Amino acid sequence: MEQDKSYDRAMNMALRLLAVRARSVKEIRAKLADKGVDGPVLEKVIEKLLDLNYLDDAEFAGQWTRHLAFNLLYGDRRIEASLREKGVPEEIIRRSISENREELDEKAALRRILNKKIKGLNAQNLDRKLKARLARMLAGRGFSTGLIYEALRNPQEDNE
Repeated sequence: MEQDKSYDRAMNMALRLLAVRARSVKEIRAKLADKGVDGPVLEKVIEKLLDLNYLDDAEFAGQWTRHLAFNLLYGDRRIEASLREKGVPEEIIRRSISENREELDEKAALRRILNKKIKGLNAQNLDRKLKARLARMLAGRGFSTGLIYEALRNPQEDNE
């Protein structure tokens, strides 16, 4: 009887978390453990959520990658780090990024950010200080140094 109450409580917590946004198995496991859900009940809840297809790391990775790539215009490195932190397996991460980059590749995302940041400025005459600041900002968003260097060398180029 006590086991049923704790299972129902844990399942309700998990469903509330999933109602807000999709989550990885690792995230749900960590959240429930933080709330004091013990091992056997926790595993039973995870198993049930997986059976119901409420938890699916591949689906979650696709949604999360799409959000980071299209809405926040993050680079592949930042997306990969975020998914790895959420416990998504490497193979799923690679597949998710490559599928989402078919629509808006990393170079186009970088160009979009750069064009937005230098709008109204003469792109040919950006000073070193501004280029360094832009490079730091782009690196923080997860773009590779090579892509950043190439884009800052020819900032007026529009590849969209």
